[in-house]
Amino acid sequence: MKNLLIVEYDLSETGGGETVAVKLANEFSRFKDSNTYLLSICTKTSKIPYEIDDNVKLVLWKTCNKKVLSTILLNRKRFNRFLNEKKISLVIFIGCVSSLLAMFIKNRGLRIISCDHSGLINQWSNKKTVLCKWIQARYCDHLIVLNERIKEEFERKFKCAGGKIVVIPNWFEKPTVDYKYEIDSKHIVSVGRLSKEKGYGLLLETADIVYKSCPEWKWDIYGDGPMRRELEKKINERSLNHFLSLKGNVKNAADLLPGYAMLVLTSYREAMPLVILEAKSRKLPVISFDIRTGPAEMICNGTDGYLIEPFHVKQMAEKIIFLIKNSEKRIQMSCKAGENLEEFSKEQVLLSWKKLLESI
Repeated sequence: MKNLLIVEYDLSETGGGETVAVKLANEFSRFKDSNTYLLSICTKTSKIPYEIDDNVKLVLWKTCNKKVLSTILLNRKRFNRFLNEKKISLVIFIGCVSSLLAMFIKNRGLRIISCDHSGLINQWSNKKTVLCKWIQARYCDHLIVLNERIKEEFERKFKCAGGKIVVIPNWFEKPTVDYKYEIDSKHIVSVGRLSKEKGYGLLLETADIVYKSCPEWKWDIYGDGPMRRELEKKINERSLNHFLSLKGNVKNAADLLPGYAMLVLTSYREAMPLVILEAKSRKLPVISFDIRTGPAEMICNGTDGYLIEPFHVKQMAEKIIFLIKNSEKRIQMSCKAGENLEEFSKEQVLLSWKKLLESI
């Protein structure tokens, strides 16, 4: 029986990487002749905001330091003991931070897969992150990336050998209900961790413009993170309390999307934002900045949403206002939103994973 371990830095956080870790663990735990462990290295709270199958062996460590590298060093010996005690034959690291543990693995017969969910060139100016990603690519047998553009970046910048970088996108859960678009909705939605890279400063500037033109509408933000207090303060300062609402973390935020008129993303960088797929599968038009990777692979500009010149707040606000005032255009986009999603289906993505796992 194969013992497989999936490693995430902190499962008490909400974000794309954490979501992927749990989804993979849940699915892999259903494979025949295998045991699936899910390890959270630096778990800040015992409350895990995800539904984890009973078949998954969840392990929560709480040995943390304010500095990520110090946390990794504190846990390296414990990690090796765990690998030996559980007779782990395959480790899947989610993200470059947890992948730092790969440097300290003593069992050279162990197979290592690392998953990158944030791209490379879009963070090239951050030398610590680049070093972390170099280590991630160096100490694994296969590095999983989300699209061909990111694969090319890793191969070109880090001279990765052919076959080492494998493209497997994340999947989204197809809704079990055939949702109808809520044409009467007057609510905009954004979903994501409350952190700088998600562009919430740009969102506030955009909201200022939209509110002045459409004060009867509302804009809800789901997610939590280090910027929450700062955002609450700025929302108050801008007198946007009756327009913008921070809803915090919720389980299965995708199930709330059908009640909204559109999804808006203001991120500085993304790799593959699952929320776009979740929104499109629930018939919502999507508006996003046309950043280097992510949205352009999923949004057909002018057909099922809009791709905005990066960080052009005025243009973003204008497109939101245009959709608010043009219900027919929203309906047209809604009708197209569910198309071209098959490559991101659970069945297709799991097939790619199975092929990879069977090959190593």
